[in-house]
Amino acid sequence: MSRTKHIIYKYIIPVVSVFFIVGYFVIVKNAITPLDTPTDTQVWDVFTSHGYTPIDLTDMYVEQNPDVGLVKNVTIKTDDFRLEFFSFDSEQAADRTTKATANDIKQVKRQYVNNCVETYVYRVNIYHLTLTAGGEYYFITQINDTVLYAYGTEESSSEILSIADELGYLP
Repeated sequence: MSRTKHIIYKYIIPVVSVFFIVGYFVIVKNAITPLDTPTDTQVWDVFTSHGYTPIDLTDMYVEQNPDVGLVKNVTIKTDDFRLEFFSFDSEQAADRTTKATANDIKQVKRQYVNNCVETYVYRVNIYHLTLTAGGEYYFITQINDTVLYAYGTEESSSEILSIADELGYLP
């Protein structure tokens, strides 16, 4: 066997194999590791730390939809976007809200089918959907019994994503 083949078989192939195996396990671990659910207090604090004045719209939503299972709502609204955190009494209640909102977002997609960008992720305990279409940005992520929903201008997407990331809502 030539010296080059010997080096390849003895050193390079094992090292490359280890990198592939470790990379595979990192990807699998990330896909099956559940994300933590932030509390409404944590959400309030993050909204405030970004310079916004959060409002609690829980009573209004419960009055409009008493059977939805809403426990808490924390909302920020600016000229460019609206970002809302919802905590429900069960994961099933959060699922219903997420599915209904995702369907509304997908209606927008149908209007801009040739000119939109959609991101969709589903893993252990998270559902995540974003859509950029017609200069607008839509975001929804569900973790367990909570939902973070936002819509606004395309330019506001970086601020929405910054807040979502700080709260742990990005997969």
